[in-house]
Amino acid sequence: MENRQGDANEHESACARVVAQFPRGWLRIYVGSKLRRDPIYAAAYELFHGLEEPILDIGCGLGLLGFYLRERGFRQPILGLDVDLRKTRKGSRVASRYRDVDLRCQDVQQPIQAFSGNVALFDVLHYLPLTEQTALLSHLARCVAPGGLLVVRDCPRENSPRFWMTWVAEKFGQAI
Repeated sequence: MENRQGDANEHESACARVVAQFPRGWLRIYVGSKLRRDPIYAAAYELFHGLEEPILDIGCGLGLLGFYLRERGFRQPILGLDVDLRKTRKGSRVASRYRDVDLRCQDVQQPIQAFSGNVALFDVLHYLPLTEQTALLSHLARCVAPGGLLVVRDCPRENSPRFWMTWVAEKFGQAI
């Protein structure tokens, strides 16, 4: 029980430190809500914890995964790629405060630079047609270092409440 409470405290503390990096207003509120409510950040921490290879974050948005992992003690280089220039620009302002966190605007349907390490692909695949999903996953599998991980989260692109909730949440995040 005490260990779970310690993890919860460390998670909350890391979230608070990341949130403090963003200017007051809607963006800060969004960042706080996203970090605290989305279980992917704590899950990514658990999965990548103890691995030494760099991390490639596909669909990084503002760079929250990289910032969260830094605040939880990760030191390996983190490269984030996202197609949304506005998000990567805003995130890059925060990334400049962290060592070896680099956010770049890039469409993942274009060739990705040579990389070897761990890969995070969260909530991206549903934007791509099936053939592009397959091509991207094949490429990213080749980017995984021996002993590394390719961690994927997505919802099926279907007429389901989960898909539409994800879609609405992402549109809201893009709007603010």
